[in-house]
Amino acid sequence: MMLSSKRCFLRKGRLLTSAVTKQPAISNTFPKKCLQIPQPQLNWEHLSNPANKAKLKTNLLKRKSHGCIETVLKLQRELQNSEIADETDRISLQLVAEALKIPNDTHPEPFKYDQNPVEVRFCGEKPSFSFKPKEFSELTDKINILHHKRLTPYCGNRSYFLLDGLSELEHALVRYAIDSIRKKGFQLVSVPDLLHHKIIESCGMDTKGPRNQVSQIVHFFALTPL
Repeated sequence: MMLSSKRCFLRKGRLLTSAVTKQPAISNTFPKKCLQIPQPQLNWEHLSNPANKAKLKTNLLKRKSHGCIETVLKLQRELQNSEIADETDRISLQLVAEALKIPNDTHPEPFKYDQNPVEVRFCGEKPSFSFKPKEFSELTDKINILHHKRLTPYCGNRSYFLLDGLSELEHALVRYAIDSIRKKGFQLVSVPDLLHHKIIESCGMDTKGPRNQVSQIVHFFALTPL
């Protein structure tokens, strides 16, 4: 329920009327509802196959992941031997959390490159100039189509925003990419700007640790990250 009242005050010789809205005090408790989030669809047959263990370990090292396939296999054995309901639930949750740390399989081709960059394909011709060409950032600063300085207080470091022609180019490239993959049978999906961390983790993307690419907010009421 909201209570409304009015008050009058003088400002610069004029009588002004201002509506004042009084709201009940906000409780620091938030109604806890059961959030229905689908379970991650993990390839348990692939993860639990002993024949894949060496390949999974190699992939973990190459991807610099903090996952551990030995822990996943250990928890699977514990789950199979568990007969107490509460213990089974605890192990199941821990097993899913550890399995999500195992990255997807990587195509074998990049492993051949080691740490050296490899040119896959060269398109067009490299132009030659009779003068020293400017850096991309110098050109964009001069014609004011890219802002990338002093943005940390607003959107974090390594942030930027595009203006005018550069923004139009980005939209054109996105449109071209979408049109290309839709011709191959992909479905276009638009998602909310804010997602629960469990939904993101269910897609195989880590939301914790110093290397994650997810910004978190703290709920005003519950003080739990979303």
